[in-house]
Amino acid sequence: MNEDLPAAPAIAGLVLSDITSRSDAAEVFAPRFTSAKQVAEVVSRFSSYETDDGGDWDYFIEVSSALVRTRKRVKGHTQRRSPQVPHLRRAIREWTPKSRSQMVASLCELDYSALPAGLPAMLTLTYPADWQTVAPSGEEAKKHLSQFVKRYERKWGCRLRSLWKMEFQRRGAPHFHLFLVLPCSPAEFREWVSEVWADVVAHPDAEEREKHRKAGTGLDYSTALKATDPQRLAIYFSKHSAPGGGSKEYQNRPPDLWLASGSVGRFWGYWGLEKATQAVKVSPGDYVKASRLLRKWRRANGKDRPRRVAVERVNQTTGEVRTRYARRRRRRGLSGFVCVPQGSEFASQVAEFLLRDGKAEPRAPAVTYTPVSSATPRPKWRPVFGLLAELGAMVVVLLPIAPYVLRL
Repeated sequence: MNEDLPAAPAIAGLVLSDITSRSDAAEVFAPRFTSAKQVAEVVSRFSSYETDDGGDWDYFIEVSSALVRTRKRVKGHTQRRSPQVPHLRRAIREWTPKSRSQMVASLCELDYSALPAGLPAMLTLTYPADWQTVAPSGEEAKKHLSQFVKRYERKWGCRLRSLWKMEFQRRGAPHFHLFLVLPCSPAEFREWVSEVWADVVAHPDAEEREKHRKAGTGLDYSTALKATDPQRLAIYFSKHSAPGGGSKEYQNRPPDLWLASGSVGRFWGYWGLEKATQAVKVSPGDYVKASRLLRKWRRANGKDRPRRVAVERVNQTTGEVRTRYARRRRRRGLSGFVCVPQGSEFASQVAEFLLRDGKAEPRAPAVTYTPVSSATPRPKWRPVFGLLAELGAMVVVLLPIAPYVLRL
């Protein structure tokens, strides 16, 4: 855990339900976060492949705190951009399936062991009823969020380590969800965040500003206490982020006012956390085996369900186009990733599978038996029993109709 955060006072009287109460946050929040050191230990179990076979690709297995991925890359290619080539970021105007996939993968790659000790909480920052005046564009909303982070660090004297996700209400107003560890008691932090967020947004109308101060923030402890591993955090931030489905899909639709400004900006991000990802180069055969294993695991655990897609059919005679809906699996290549609660434990099983499969050790059968050779002569009485069995079956079939046949 982080040591630069001052010790929080004892949280007395924290009531989780009507029948359960605790006096210490450590008793109610016991996370199982995988550290970067544990990831490095697991990666060392894989058989490294440094031989140059003359191919055009390099194959890797990447392990993170809650993610295992297979990836291939062109030989000699580096992910760093040249300083002479400027990076032009495209305008962000919508939430896509690729955006959701990248968010889930990134949240599962982070090293959450750097989080300070204390009580976790889900913080919600909303805007007043007249939000168009104070947040006419995505850029202005992101400035408010940046100012909030700076005030947090100045007040508590430590770096904010948090995740955030931007969503929209039905009326179009934006709001932010943050996962963080409280630096003080819940009552003190609730009072502080209400005053600071209202001061950051700074609505010009005094009445609207007072309403915003009273109802502009919210703290949820029950959801945060369930986030004991990175996979649960990724599920929380993505459960309503699937485009084209879900009862809260509207929360990912930016208002027309923001779209007219050109770009909405990023939908999610994190502060003060680093990725705990280690990669090992493997042989092409191990890459294929690991990729197939991950794909089968996804399907076996219901992670790769068929989706409903529209299929157009054209009548070759009349030219009429008809649309029907079918459920099909998304076409994927061998490369991909899986999210699990503990990436180190899952990766160790993958390494054991590749090592065992590479040795091709024969497995003893469950039942020991002696096979009969085809050259062994068969007993002469077997055809006799077979003929008697066929005659008995014919008698059983013909017996019910025998009286009718005799009358004729």
